[in-house]
Amino acid sequence: MGNSGFLSVVTRTVLIALSTIFNPPVVVVSWSMIRQSTDISQLLSLYFLYLLT
Repeated sequence: MGNSGFLSVVTRTVLIALSTIFNPPVVVVSWSMIRQSTDISQLLSLYFLYLLT
């Protein structure tokens, strides 16, 4: 009975996740920096710069 509601919730969650992951290029840059195990403080400063702009 609740399959259609569950599917709509999953679809909405996937769309929100995709838009969050792929829209801001800063997320891609941050992810690549995390993959290269860059210093956490540098990553945080970049994140705060992104929040301020």
